[in-house]
Amino acid sequence: MCCVRACTDTTPPPASVFQTEMRLQDQQLARQLMRLRSDINKLKIEQTCHLHQRMLNDATYELEERDELSDLFCDFPLVTSFSLSTPLKLIGVTKMNINSRRFSLC
Repeated sequence: MCCVRACTDTTPPPASVFQTEMRLQDQQLARQLMRLRSDINKLKIEQTCHLHQRMLNDATYELEERDELSDLFCDFPLVTSFSLSTPLKLIGVTKMNINSRRFSLC
């Protein structure tokens, strides 16, 4: 009779067992979230580095192209995109106006 009672006894385990299991699951989820956050940050850094590398490559290519053009047309100075022609200066258009696009065409 003692054996039957022990096998059929369905009393729930103490609350501390549930708390321990919940705490372990909580710690596991926290570690998983920290790993995900770290992975996301690494991806953001890689993406930013890739973008900056592309910008540097573009700038390098433009400078090389400008050097090649200046070798071909050594008699004519290249007009940079930041310089203004004299007629524009005469009507009051300045570099600041062009860069901020605050000038009118009327």
